[in-house]
Amino acid sequence: LGFRNLTHYIARSLLEAGGFRPALHP
Repeated sequence: LGFRNLTHYIARSLLEAGGFRPALHP
């Protein structure tokens, strides 16, 4: 895993767990 992939995975997990999805999803 690359650093970007790891941070993206964590950020996405946190956002989905938070129950909200920003418009910045790739």
